[in-house]
Amino acid sequence: ERLSQAQQEKQRAYQIKQQMITDISHDLKTPLTVIRGYAQAFEDGCVPPEKAGEYLRAMKEKTDEASQLIDSLFLYAKTNHPSYSPQLVRMDVCEAVRRIA
Repeated sequence: ERLSQAQQEKQRAYQIKQQMITDISHDLKTPLTVIRGYAQAFEDGCVPPEKAGEYLRAMKEKTDEASQLIDSLFLYAKTNHPSYSPQLVRMDVCEAVRRIA
């Protein structure tokens, strides 16, 4: 049986949502794996003293990266809630792109 246009759009939106969740989960796994590896190296006493600062900086950077991904996931979940009401603001798109770049 053929799906209606609305059903097709709903199915496509669901597939996009699932893909995004999969991508974010995969992207979170990478920094967490790095953090875990460095933490294990510290626990095992395998980190040379001259490398400790470098390892700690890498762990902090990966923590920041994971935190940003989690923030994105929370924002996405928030925008999908029925009570969400976006606050639209007029802005210069070119200026916004320049700031981001």
